[in-house]
Amino acid sequence: MNGNNLKSKPIDSNNSFLALALQSLPFTSFVTINKAANFSVSLLVAFNMAAHFLMVSAVSVSPSVFAISLSKI
Repeated sequence: MNGNNLKSKPIDSNNSFLALALQSLPFTSFVTINKAANFSVSLLVAFNMAAHFLMVSAVSVSPSVFAISLSKI
């Protein structure tokens, strides 16, 4: 009898743990997806700002570089 009780307790605890994990899975995955989406949007905004800054600074610097290179000729 003790052998049966010892064998059934880990199975029951595993089943309850699995049931709890499966119940919390949709919420957890939604929160994780939401955080990942927010992070990717933040990265996209940062990349766009960096690209815009580099393009604006390249346009503002290039005429003077072009003028300096022409003056050396």
